[in-house]
Amino acid sequence: MLTPFSAQSPRRSQEPGWDDDLGFHYRELDALWLARWSAESGWGAGQLYEHRGATLELSPAANALHYGQALFEGLKARRTPAGKIVLFRPADNARRLRSSAARLVMEAPPVD
Repeated sequence: MLTPFSAQSPRRSQEPGWDDDLGFHYRELDALWLARWSAESGWGAGQLYEHRGATLELSPAANALHYGQALFEGLKARRTPAGKIVLFRPADNARRLRSSAARLVMEAPPVD
């Protein structure tokens, strides 16, 4: 849960001065800015929140974790009237996956 940042928020880091050489490196601050975006309305106004060791929750499938290189091939399954679960053309699915991996110069899993 994020807490809105205010003048009374606890300070862990010292604010840099106007004449300080900030350089190009990571500098952890006491606050973070959060703004939401949607296709309908674009960017919202955003708000400053206390950092307090806030974490971001990411799906393991997030493209950012794959250095911009990702490949996805969905496999469809359904249950028959007899209750058996069957896959829809799994061999074709595996061939498409291997073909896409080759285009991206990625190691692909075997078809079997």
